[in-house]
Amino acid sequence: NFDLHPKKRMAAAAFAMEIAKQKGGGGGGIAAAIGGGGKGGGPDLKKYERMKKMGLPMNSIVNKMKMDGCDDAMIEKFAGKTAKKANNTANEKQILPEQHRPKQKMKPFHWAKMNQHQIEATIWNDVEQEFAKLCTQIDFGELDQMFNKDDDVAQQKKEKAQKKKKENQLIDPKRAQNVMIGLAQVKMSEDDLLDAILKMDDKKLSVDKLRKLLPYVPSDGELQMVRDYVKNGGNINDLSKVEQFFVKMMDMVGIRERVSLWIFKSEFPNILESVQRRLTAVSMAIDTLKESARLKKVLYVVLVVGNYLNHGSSRGNAWGFLMEPTLDLLDGTKSADKHTTLMLHVIETLDRVDPDALDWVDDLEILERVYKIKTNSILNDLDAIKRDMSSIDKYLKTQRRTMTKMASDWAREGAAVSVAQIASHVRNLSKSGPQALYQGCETYAGLKVGLGIPGSIKPSFGGGAAAANEAKAQPEEDEETENMFGKVMILFHKKQNSKVTEVETFFKKTQQDTKKLCSYFGFEEGKKWEEVLVVFYLFREQFMKSLREMQMKRQKEQRKQSQMEKKNQLEAKLAAQPKKEEVMKTINVDLDGGDASTETTKRESQKGKASAMYAAYQKSKKSSAAHKKVMDL
Repeated sequence: NFDLHPKKRMAAAAFAMEIAKQKGGGGGGIAAAIGGGGKGGGPDLKKYERMKKMGLPMNSIVNKMKMDGCDDAMIEKFAGKTAKKANNTANEKQILPEQHRPKQKMKPFHWAKMNQHQIEATIWNDVEQEFAKLCTQIDFGELDQMFNKDDDVAQQKKEKAQKKKKENQLIDPKRAQNVMIGLAQVKMSEDDLLDAILKMDDKKLSVDKLRKLLPYVPSDGELQMVRDYVKNGGNINDLSKVEQFFVKMMDMVGIRERVSLWIFKSEFPNILESVQRRLTAVSMAIDTLKESARLKKVLYVVLVVGNYLNHGSSRGNAWGFLMEPTLDLLDGTKSADKHTTLMLHVIETLDRVDPDALDWVDDLEILERVYKIKTNSILNDLDAIKRDMSSIDKYLKTQRRTMTKMASDWAREGAAVSVAQIASHVRNLSKSGPQALYQGCETYAGLKVGLGIPGSIKPSFGGGAAAANEAKAQPEEDEETENMFGKVMILFHKKQNSKVTEVETFFKKTQQDTKKLCSYFGFEEGKKWEEVLVVFYLFREQFMKSLREMQMKRQKEQRKQSQMEKKNQLEAKLAAQPKKEEVMKTINVDLDGGDASTETTKRESQKGKASAMYAAYQKSKKSSAAHKKVMDL
């Protein structure tokens, strides 16, 4: 029973083997006992049963049994008809003549074949005669040459190696893929992109596009790898698309820093204008605080009221007060009945003494815009501007030294052209299409001709006389275009550096004005302008809040007074009208003064009317009773 646990099966097999030994049977071992193999340790059929249960084709199982050395009888007993069919197939006559059989392995042709015993009554019934005749007519040598498996494998390996060599030979594959994605986001062709970078075309490359492009421009290390590859005679056509793009930029020293500085140049007007605008607002707020006579009047009233409250104590007899925290305490000091504050009382006093002083809140409306402007924020912006301006100067000097060094290195190593000439020529060729690029940059080995001076020999790049003539015909403005960055940035640095100096001077002046403001209002020395301005901003907010409360209180009093006036007017009007007793007295006088005979006639007439009405009522009542009886019947 093979359904037992493996340990039980092993025990049962050992027991069966022991019994076989006692009976003198063959020593088939445990495997023979388990698989039921023949005597003398025959093959184990159990694994073939497992192969059958797994659904493997019977032909495969039969072939495996043959490879394991099973005899035909065992195979036929296990496989039945399939074994007979396999034997018939193995014993089939070979249709391909021996002299025409290939001497080497050929590429497989995966067709659905029919064996000899399957072609009866089919189109292939007479194939043997026709097949032999065709074999004498067909050139099998050509098949050997064209469909040789060894040559095919070698060709595949060669193509694979070339493809592997061609793709990303210098740049990391992941980096190359990211660069391709980044260039696609810019939505410009490589030639247009390079042309826009060289010419610093702000219309084609906006600040947003430059920010997207910045992570994907080559680093100095990547450009150096490309330069070394070209200098050593490498073929551009063996490089990937991204690497060929880097070759076109290999004369742009520090291209990543160049794009960063270009972004700074484009944003510089807005950055500088923002710093100037904020500094101007702070300076105006400082001047307004010092020159506001209305604010001064308010503070003097506060001083008077405070001295009155503190008279006779150590806090009294004050000749002035510190703005912080005095101004903040006005709104927190309550009256005895808790219904008003000292701030509200000061405002009411000002309204009686000098109402014009209440308008100081309008004079210092600028505090709402400037109290959040931080000194460190402007200082950091100025430092960033100066740092970037210094980077421009440093970059231009480094670029000149690097280009000079590259030229001298290539000249010392015998190169007849410079890095800039090669990159410029590659860019010009790429504009003419991929075929021109392939033909013009097929090899760089011919560039090193003697000890030439870079730039003294125009490169032909393997393109013959036509390419040489094309190189000679290149306009001089190409070099001007390639040096556009240096020229533009030098002019920008000279022109804008003076503006940065002016803003920096203005910043220092504002800091000096802040020190004077602190001294004027009694603040501690060393306060920043935002720490001073926020005190007056909060005082202004509390002052306006109490001013609105006073206005609401007055409106409420005015409404109350108006209602009282209306009530008094109504009472006066009612008091002017005649009283009820006097009216009734007048009416009674009129009744008493009438004619007696007339009164008697009126009474009789009323009495007659009443009698007639009563008689009509009785008649109606009787008719109703009679009608009811009729209805009952």
